[in-house]
Amino acid sequence: LKNASGGDIDLDAIDFCGGVNPSDVTISDAAGLAKWIADDPLEVKKKVGNFTLTYAEVTAHQMSLFQNVIGEISGTVTWENLPQAATTENFFEKIPVRGGVRLINLPALGNANGLKGYTEIGGDLYIKDCPTLPLCWGPGNCISNVVTVAGSLTLDNAGWNTNENLQGVALTALKTVGGDFTIRHDPDQLWNLQNMHLETDGCHLVLP
Repeated sequence: LKNASGGDIDLDAIDFCGGVNPSDVTISDAAGLAKWIADDPLEVKKKVGNFTLTYAEVTAHQMSLFQNVIGEISGTVTWENLPQAATTENFFEKIPVRGGVRLINLPALGNANGLKGYTEIGGDLYIKDCPTLPLCWGPGNCISNVVTVAGSLTLDNAGWNTNENLQGVALTALKTVGGDFTIRHDPDQLWNLQNMHLETDGCHLVLP
């Protein structure tokens, strides 16, 4: 496409509206990763739809470089099978995520404070097989500021190896869940859900 002066139009610089959706991004290898990280910020950052990262060799440093290329994620972020992913910081607080968050099989993930600025999750909040992820650091930390989850909320084998009992303080601000609220946890480490203020009408609490 050309503009009135004959120059090229950067489609990534267009604010998506009127039913035009940004493209989904899936990164599963080094070549795909190289397209979406940079040492210095782009003058005009890109907007993406769903963002899926499954490249097992990605390092924590490389994950901090997505913010130089991506300006916003309108869909769901999925991190899955990433053995070196140690923190959510330098990603979630740097790149606004408008949809859901899915953290799956991240054995080294030990810091959820990249999400502490989120009061609303625009899709599912799904955390599964993240055994070293502490969720109970108290009000103001981790996911404790989330008030609304538009989709379902699942905590499945999350944080069981942190010497912490899972308890309501992990979600002390939570009031609304649009779908099911599911907790799968070692019964010996599920403490209680007091300090929660869930007000949702129709949400199913599932404790399988």
